Amino acid sequence: DDYSVDGLVTAIKKFEVRSSEFKKSVILKQAERFSKERFKREIVEFVQQSLTSKH
Repeated sequence: DDYSVDGLVTAIKKFEVRSSEFKKSVILKQAERFSKERFKREIVEFVQQSLTSKH
């Protein structure tokens, strides 16, 4: 949790050493959880459910 330049350099070096351990498919799947499309879809579903449950 070092936010200095040296901390960033260290983090990048650690990542480069371990980069083969990361799976692109897993990273992409995790990133999809934060997509604009998913947010829009889920907010619409939430609003629809909220409106339906109040009537």
